[in-house]
Order: sequence, then C-alpha cells, then structure tokens
Amino acid sequence: MTSIIIALVLLSVTLGFAVFAYYKIRKADETVYSAHSALNVQLSFRREIVKNLSAGVSGLAQDNSEIISVVMKLGVEPDTDFKIDVRAERENKLSSNLTDLFKLSAGVDAVKNNENFSASKKSLLKCEERIKQSAAFYNNSVRDYNTMISIFPASIVAKMFDYSPAGFFNFEPTKG
Repeated sequence: MTSIIIALVLLSVTLGFAVFAYYKIRKADETVYSAHSALNVQLSFRREIVKNLSAGVSGLAQDNSEIISVVMKLGVEPDTDFKIDVRAERENKLSSNLTDLFKLSAGVDAVKNNENFSASKKSLLKCEERIKQSAAFYNNSVRDYNTMISIFPASIVAKMFDYSPAGFFNFEPTKG
C-alpha cells in the first residue's frame, strides 16, 4: 500500500512539473513570437521608407549611372520569407546598399541638397534605431527561450511538444 502511495505521489509530482514546464515554455515561445512580430512591423516601415527614398533619388539623379545602379539594387522585394536568418541577411544587404547610396549621393548636389531626400534619410535612420531596439528585445527573448528549452528537465518537455531553438536576428544598420 505504501509503495502505491509513493508511486502516485511521484507520478503526480512528475506530471505537475511537466505541466508547469510546458506552460512556461509556451509563454516564452509566445514572447518570441510577439517580439518577432514587432520586429517585422519595424522592418516593413523601413521597406516603405526605402521605396520612397529610391523613387525620389532616381528622379533626382537620372544622369548619374552609379546612383541609378545602386538604386536598382535597392529593389525592395516583398517580405515573404519568415526565416529569421534569411531575413537578417536580406536586411543587412539592404543596409549595405543604402550605405553605398548615401556615399554616392554626398557627391551629387541635386540629391544631397534635396529636402525630401534629407527627410527620408532622417526617417530611415530613426526607423533603424527602432529596428535595433526591436532586434535587441527579440534576441533577448530568443536567448531566454533557447536557454529554457535546453536545460534538463524542461528539455524533455520541449522535445515532447516539438519546441526547437529559435534563431537570432543580427542587424547591421545603415551607415550614413
């Protein structure tokens, strides 16, 4: 009789821990999802600013083939890939192209003296500050989540419910 009671107590403690671990992991997963969504919003704002910026620059520098070729590289493709590492790679490539554009535009008076260009550039740099903040929140959430699902005994619960590690978002802002 005593061994049955001990077995039932151990079973209930184990089940209680499993339920607690599951809900804790699920909460961390929801935090990562929310942070990812907030990051996507900021990246979408950035894409819209880049569209406006490239349209304005291409109109101002029609006779400058270097600037036009950089503007062509800015071709803003829709955000269809939700894998964070692919997204970070695309965003960093965009940042590199924007840096090239800002360097080239510094030598073209029609572009650098244009108020719309200056305003778009300032908006872009402010937006990238918000992206850096969103990326920091996302990466902190991912770190906490990945740590949680990798530590025994919660790792057993994570494997049972198919929770896998999330990727980090490494963002390089535009230098302008």
